[in-house]
Amino acid sequence: MDVNMPGMNGIQTAAEILNALRNTKIVFLTVHNNPGTVNATRMWSHGFVPKSAIGTALIPTLDRVAASSEAQRSRGRRPAQGAT
Repeated sequence: MDVNMPGMNGIQTAAEILNALRNTKIVFLTVHNNPGTVNATRMWSHGFVPKSAIGTALIPTLDRVAASSEAQRSRGRRPAQGAT
């Protein structure tokens, strides 16, 4: 998600999404890489990638967020019947 979007900014949009769908994972991808913007996105996202680092940081960030989602799902699962 970007910080600047038409209509509603990305931070407001992320807040609305997470209030409605708590298990959704959000990663910001934006040109706005100042400390204030990074801090503002932290409350509503699971990752932040400045567009200047897209070539080196996007895939690792998405992999990290996906892995943490999978780990959360795995912890919440019950063992299958007969599993030890």
